[in-house]
Amino acid sequence: MRDPEGGISLVVHHAMRMGWVGVDIFFVLSGFLITGILIDTRGRPGSLKSFYVRRVLRIFPLYFAVLAIVFFVLPWTPVGGTPAMERLQSNAAWFWGYAVNILISLRGEASTPLALGHLWSLSVEEQFYLVWPFVVVLVSPRRLGRACLLLMAGAVLLRLGLILATGWGTDAGYMLMPARMDALLIGGLLALLMRNDTGRLAVVRWHRPVGLLSAVSLAALIAWRGGLERSDPYVQVFGYVALSVLSFAAIAAVVSNQAPSRFSRVLKSPLLRAMGKYSYAIYVFHHPIIGFIRRTMPPLQYRWTRGSVLVSELFLFTVAAVLSFGLAWVSWKVIEEPFLSLKRYFPRTGSAA
Repeated sequence: MRDPEGGISLVVHHAMRMGWVGVDIFFVLSGFLITGILIDTRGRPGSLKSFYVRRVLRIFPLYFAVLAIVFFVLPWTPVGGTPAMERLQSNAAWFWGYAVNILISLRGEASTPLALGHLWSLSVEEQFYLVWPFVVVLVSPRRLGRACLLLMAGAVLLRLGLILATGWGTDAGYMLMPARMDALLIGGLLALLMRNDTGRLAVVRWHRPVGLLSAVSLAALIAWRGGLERSDPYVQVFGYVALSVLSFAAIAAVVSNQAPSRFSRVLKSPLLRAMGKYSYAIYVFHHPIIGFIRRTMPPLQYRWTRGSVLVSELFLFTVAAVLSFGLAWVSWKVIEEPFLSLKRYFPRTGSAA
């Protein structure tokens, strides 16, 4: 395929390859929101039960509906009987058990064909939910911040140990929950700091210089390493930390009302609100859709884009975005919203809005 755009298409290509950083931002945001809920409801009767039931109602219906389609419907389609489907069926237990991250760490990405490897991040989330709520309940608020810092340091050291053991960055360092919990916990630390006067003042005072330092560090790392490859050992040790700290600073700016007014207006725009509403389903659907387009549409894509790499990538992004959003809307109406309505029977006792 010819590339008349030269450097421009190369930039677009590298930018799309860096899409994985969105997961890191999500981890920080998730840690912030979940820890905030746990702190606000700490010590209330039935708080843990309410927390877990509400999480189940939010996450399980769509996830298991997708798995039902993959493992019970796809075998009856032309995909059934193919080596990819057989390999997927042999690893089904890992998907049903929210252990896709462990599966890939042990057997590589070839163990999750049909573009389903992205479900590893949902496995990390679920594994974190099994542990962190009990830490918040059992550890005093005064010591919870120290616990966050110690566990975050442990995650970085674990990634370093995995790199030293293998000689290069590994899927395990990217996907195993203990190796990625620093992103979740820095969000948890922000939630803790924002719930006392001293911590809030420190966040307001330091989030900008901390964010600037992390942004400069990340830019220097990208320039030095020629990109931001998730398997690069320097990215796994230093880049993941810089991304988490930068996400921490960005979220801190918003929740402390220190973000620029234009930025705040953008975050409140109807489009981003809609993206947030349907984001879970968009994430679940987008990767299989991209994989399907790449497998089935290359000749059509080539003809429509006249061989342009840049236009081809933009074409792929546009089609995948429209289809993902459309399926997410259907999912919300048919699956998610009916189950979410059941949350009224399990209120967040004592939780702030």
